Amino acid sequence: APQALSWPREAKLSRSSSFGLGRRAIRMSPKQWCLVAVSTAASSPGVIMAEAQGMLGSRAIRISIDEPLFANASVRIVDSCDGAVPGAVKVLNQGTERHFGDGGKWEILPQPMRCAPTADGTPSQCVYNDKRLPSGYYHCPAAEGANPWPQLSCECRQCPCPAGTGGLGCSQCRSDSACSAGSSCSRSALVSQRTAKTFTCTPPRDTDMYRLFWKDSFINPMTILDWDPVAGKVSLTMIQTMCTRAQAIVGQCTCWSCSFFRDTRNAASGAIDGRCSEKGVPSPCAACEHCSCSTPEDSPAAQFVRGMIRNIKGDVAMGCRADGRCTSVVGLLTSELDCETGVCTEKPEDAVAVTEAGLLSGWTS
Repeated sequence: APQALSWPREAKLSRSSSFGLGRRAIRMSPKQWCLVAVSTAASSPGVIMAEAQGMLGSRAIRISIDEPLFANASVRIVDSCDGAVPGAVKVLNQGTERHFGDGGKWEILPQPMRCAPTADGTPSQCVYNDKRLPSGYYHCPAAEGANPWPQLSCECRQCPCPAGTGGLGCSQCRSDSACSAGSSCSRSALVSQRTAKTFTCTPPRDTDMYRLFWKDSFINPMTILDWDPVAGKVSLTMIQTMCTRAQAIVGQCTCWSCSFFRDTRNAASGAIDGRCSEKGVPSPCAACEHCSCSTPEDSPAAQFVRGMIRNIKGDVAMGCRADGRCTSVVGLLTSELDCETGVCTEKPEDAVAVTEAGLLSGWTS
């Protein structure tokens, strides 16, 4: 098994459009996993990430239009997971999103539906439609001569991760077996005052907010949040879908001057008060004063969405419940997200959502 590396207090990533999702870089070969340092490039500014902790469960992954996983569809979408890079996906001949017209009405099914078999009974293979550029999508084939609607959008599933790991690019731990001796895997989604965390998130799909941003759908959007209490930064990447041959990254933000807050509950009235409540996010939370956001030239998002992302300059907050339901607030826009996290840490986790205020003297515990 690979051994834990000793990293300096700070390390810089090679492009401002990328950031560390965990605290270690990993590269996969067909035969083994090995820990590697993230490369640096003097020609472009970097994003500082905190000191590494643990082993396999706390890895960095670069989300950048220059990385093969995001720049090369043949690397991202594979026929076989043998030897695939972390984060690669396979197309499944099933889906939960059914469309009744090109850009028209669509619905989310309660259970996945498989593509109908061919006339001779063999399983149907999903086909790719590149006419809906810039994103493109896979869908179940229609019978020859038949009306193509309704149409089932095919799903992609990430290739299996090594035991004990998960998340985008297998960058997060799922059990203590992924961590080095003396550290354990924290799965609590509560924002921590001491522990850097990465969240792999998906939005609830059948909501008004989802339909505002993804009115035509045919996608499986993902949001990656990275909270670094040491640097006082929050990084955010929006991915339209990994199940496309086109550009997958919608936009990226790096926010700084971020602070940790935990609300207080009055023991007498039960009322909760504090910065997190003011921001409309769960306690504890992180709130940032300044942000810099960008979108790739070939971002698959609609033009008005790109404009909204590029205009984000600050006033950002995020908080999560222990069960993984997170809320992010960007200006006047509030988004609910279902998130997973996992980080190897040697430090006890902050397990308290709010601080209890005393009845008489105003003490806190």
